[in-house]
Amino acid sequence: MGALMYDLSKFDEKFGKYINIKLANTNDLGDIYNTQITAFPDDPANLSIDDFTNAIHDKKHTLFVATYKDEFAGYTALYQKTFSPWASGNNIIVVQKFTVKCIAPYLLRHAIKHCKRPFIRIYVEKNNKKAIQLYRKFGFFHVSTIAKHYENGDDALVMMIFTW
Repeated sequence: MGALMYDLSKFDEKFGKYINIKLANTNDLGDIYNTQITAFPDDPANLSIDDFTNAIHDKKHTLFVATYKDEFAGYTALYQKTFSPWASGNNIIVVQKFTVKCIAPYLLRHAIKHCKRPFIRIYVEKNNKKAIQLYRKFGFFHVSTIAKHYENGDDALVMMIFTW
């Protein structure tokens, strides 16, 4: 069956030839860490460079980075626990100057295509309308809500997609 893929062809001619998605490696650590800190400066759940290093070397974690014209543009991460039917989608973060270049949809499509589990589960702040809209375009559906999940008191929407 497979996941319903959002058609990015309308962006391919304008941006696609400049976007490259690859597995993260240790050379990407500084960019990944700095992007996270910039996006979430006060988040107590932020990972350290050592956490990202461990994730890159752990088979349960998959980190993808995007470049635009060979410049770091963002990253996404999947956590695929043994014996779990889903992978946890952890962050799609795009460098501010590249948000208009459609990097997030390319990262999400890549993560879905390379997921080794039948489902991806994500948590998204209920007020993050852009992210919710993107996930819905790809076929994610809302399965539950976790009240006051985030530090700021916002609820988390739990969304899932079937990937196979």
